[in-house]
Amino acid sequence: MRPALAYHKFIWRIRERLELMTPGMVVSIIFGIIFSVAFTSLCVVVCPHEELTVAEAIEQRERAMRPTFKSEALAEKKHTLDSKKEILSYYKDLAAENSDFVGWITIDDTAVDYPVMHTPQDPERYLKTSFGHEYDPNGVPFVDARCSVESEEDKDSDNLIIYGHNMKSGRMFASIMKYQKQSFYEEHPLIEFDSLYETRNYQVIAAFYDRVYYSDEDCFKFYNFIDAADKAEFDDAVEQFKHKSLYDTGVSASYGDSLITLVTCAYQTENGRFVVVAKQV
Repeated sequence: MRPALAYHKFIWRIRERLELMTPGMVVSIIFGIIFSVAFTSLCVVVCPHEELTVAEAIEQRERAMRPTFKSEALAEKKHTLDSKKEILSYYKDLAAENSDFVGWITIDDTAVDYPVMHTPQDPERYLKTSFGHEYDPNGVPFVDARCSVESEEDKDSDNLIIYGHNMKSGRMFASIMKYQKQSFYEEHPLIEFDSLYETRNYQVIAAFYDRVYYSDEDCFKFYNFIDAADKAEFDDAVEQFKHKSLYDTGVSASYGDSLITLVTCAYQTENGRFVVVAKQV
């Protein structure tokens, strides 16, 4: 089960703010916390609160934990009378804060737990820019500008290519390198990638090293497969992914399946990349 999205967003916000803080700011915050704790303790002694009844405590907890899991919240998704899709309730604030926000990606037991951006008119805007539009060398994971991302009117491309930095700190998409090992794949076959309108799970079908090719090289270029012209083109791309894979996942994809491709830098060769491909299930 997925943990509460509120927890995800809280931790993500804390990490984002900490990386932008100076040592002096950190010291000030620590003293502020100590003062707050001392003041709160004094208030408890001077003005003790009445104890909650068991029923009141249960009701309060249920309100705080609703919705507890994103999968449960899916049942709350509503449509307007004109059948337009409505943004899931727990993504509305983020979408209002930044209109480039198109989804959220999570991989269990890794640092991958981030919003995903899409800027067709400015392809690399989030290469070194934070969600809050500040300079940040970590950037934010973003979808290839050539892809179509689900909106009220449009559907996704056959393959959504999502880029993220391979940071030495382990942040962003450094963790997808764990898929080099089949044992990690076997324990983490699923990737969560929600659109603004629905929760989604994707099953990994391939993980491999590749590179960015020169324009005159005649070969399959994974980063150019976005929308298949027909079944033959889709099947050929999946065959290429499976052929390149470091191991056989035992999972394939059929024409009509929706794919995501996660891409980060790798250093096995010039312009190297590490790639993980998954299909929606």
